[in-house]
Amino acid sequence: MLFYLNPDNQIYLSEINPKTIEQLSEPVPIWSGTGGRYPEAPHIYKKDDWYYLLLSEGGTEYGHTVTIARSRNIEGPYESNPKIQS
Repeated sequence: MLFYLNPDNQIYLSEINPKTIEQLSEPVPIWSGTGGRYPEAPHIYKKDDWYYLLLSEGGTEYGHTVTIARSRNIEGPYESNPKIQS
């Protein structure tokens, strides 16, 4: 899988061939973070039938955070913890 950030501050997911780095699928927007600026450096982990999307937000500015969201499907929809206030 390949992740990248578009100018619209969305994290996109696309399948790639790991040997050739050829893109095999169209990019799918999967999450835009919790509202912080510059969502970046996404990582996906799978545990117990959940996909967890971990990323940084806020760049190197005051308010930099690390956020996480989860989904039952790798393409989303991803949800952050509803008990956490942005």
